[in-house]
Order: sequence, then structure tokens, then C-alpha cells
Amino acid sequence: LPATLPLEVALQVVDIAHFRRLDERAIEHMRRLTRIGLTCRAFYGVVEWTLRTTMIATLSSSPDRSFLDRTLAAVRAGTPFETLDLRVAQGQVVISISKMHGRDAVRKVTLLPKGPVGGFVHLAWLSDIALPAVESFVASGVKLQGPPCPFNHLRELALSLYAPDLVRKIISPSLSPNLRILALRDCVTSAARAHELFDDDLLARLDFGQITFHHFHTDPTNRLYSKQHATPILICRDRAAASGIIPDDFCPPYFQLNSIRGSVEQSAVTVLYVTTCIRQGAAKKALFLPQELHPSTAIPASSSLSRARDDLLDAIDDAEVEYVGWYYADEETDASISEPFRRYLDRERLEGRM
Repeated sequence: LPATLPLEVALQVVDIAHFRRLDERAIEHMRRLTRIGLTCRAFYGVVEWTLRTTMIATLSSSPDRSFLDRTLAAVRAGTPFETLDLRVAQGQVVISISKMHGRDAVRKVTLLPKGPVGGFVHLAWLSDIALPAVESFVASGVKLQGPPCPFNHLRELALSLYAPDLVRKIISPSLSPNLRILALRDCVTSAARAHELFDDDLLARLDFGQITFHHFHTDPTNRLYSKQHATPILICRDRAAASGIIPDDFCPPYFQLNSIRGSVEQSAVTVLYVTTCIRQGAAKKALFLPQELHPSTAIPASSSLSRARDDLLDAIDDAEVEYVGWYYADEETDASISEPFRRYLDRERLEGRM
């Protein structure tokens, strides 16, 4: 380090760099923290706790022996895992969590499918019965089973709507009294739609909500962003939702496009749908887009996606969208609570605009 830079200042810089950026995946975040920690002992002291208490793993069997061995080693070292970032192989029943060591320390659990189809998890293995301190639970793409159980400390929840009746019970005040953030994802196989679960009583409990839909519905969701309540609701457009007629009154103030993985033609169609939404009045307050669509990202000028992006940027300028955020988008961000939206709301509240 330069002799003119006090260590206290350098540590403050590292403390800021400690947080995960919007343009990196979870594994990239951990690798970056590892590099920071290797710089010197003082820097390692800033990132050590996150490195020691975060596990990123794939559960390939039931139970997964390597997973259980890692949790036992962490407990013996005095640093049980607080954050579990897990991928579930197709068809696997997630019983490893119920058998892990140090369950009392777990604060955050992310269960995402490894591949197009995920596994199954019994609610009792994730509730207060097994994880008494869990505050954040993300399980989009993983199917829940079993009777509803209490989540007394749960504050953040992200689920796919495979079983609407079960989800409705989980988010009730009697089972999750401290729930503050809820993200629901529509399922093609479910007759119910995520927006139907956001009634006035639920909205009054939440700091913000998030809905990811696959198809436009004849019943628009304008009730969620009317002026009758102050709860911000982020409407996310799944990359597969390039079908259906856009309702005339589809104008959510907060709008996000999920990742645009797929062929150039499919991506272009998705972007054109978003452009139409913006021209109809959507995303007046804030719009969140994948980094692939940023003006600085190279796209072949002759491609349909390049032309679609140009139309999108023109629509953003014409509509005078107040805020445009860019973020790294992949399967993880598609299934999770929107971090760019969370940070946007934090900034708006801090600066007194909400």
C-alpha cells in the first residue's frame, strides 16, 4: 500500500468492497473476497466472517455426505454456517438441511434448481423446527411439500407458485408474523396467479413485494400499484413471457426485465415487448435491465437484438423514466429477490423521497 494512505482509510475501502456487486454472481463474490483476504492480515479480518460462514454447494444426493461433513467441520472450528447457497439436482429430496450440524446459526437459505427442473423440500426442514433463526428463504424452482409450519423469524421469502394454497398459508400472519419482503413467481402449471395472493392485509405488512409473471393476463394487476396503498411492488417480466396482449392499463411504476438468455431472435422479441410496456406507461419511476442491454455492451449492429435495444433506449428517453438500473442477470437473480430494486428503495428512503 502507498505510505500516504492510512490503514484506516484502506480498511474503509475494503469494508465497502465487501458487499456483493450487482454485476457479479454469488461464487464470483466469494472469489473476490478471497482475493481481498489474501492481500494482508488486516484485509482478511474484514472479510473473514463472510468467507467462513457462507457455503456454496450442490446437493447431489439425499443426504449429501460432503455437505454434512463441511457443516460438521465448520461447527468444530467455531464458525457454523450462517448462509447456505445451495443448488438442488433434479428430483432430489432436500433432507440434508435437516441433518446438518449448526442449524441454530443459519440465517439465510437459498435453494435453486441445478438445471431446468429442481428438487423437493419438506417445509419442516426449513421452518423454526429445524432452522430456528432463519430470516431469509429463497426457493424459487424448488417444490415445497408437507403441512405448513411456523417461520417466526422469517423476514424475506421468495417462492414459485407451485402450490398456491400452501404458499397462502405460509405467508399468513399466524405462520410468518415478521414477513417484510415477498417475491412470488408464477408457474405455468398453476391455475392461480401470484398477484392474487397480494391482498390489502398482506400489502400492509410488507416493505415491498415482487411478482414475476410468464404471461400477460386479461385481469391486469393495476390494483397492486394503485394509490390506495404505499407498498412498492416490482413487476418482473420473465424472459419466456413474450406472448399475449399487453393490457392497456399495464403501467406498473417499477419494472424489471429478467435475464435474456436464449437465441438472439427470442431476446429481441422479449426486449420489444418491454419497449411496448414502457411506451404504454410502465416503469415511470424505475426500470431495471440486464447488463447485456447496456449501451456499452457490444451487440452486432446488424442483429435484431441491436435494433431492439436501440428502440428500447429511445423509449426510455421518450418516456422520461426517472431511474434506470443495470445488473448482472442469470438464473440466480431471476429466482431471487431483486437486489437492484432493494438498493433503489433503500436510497430513495434514505434521501427522503419515500
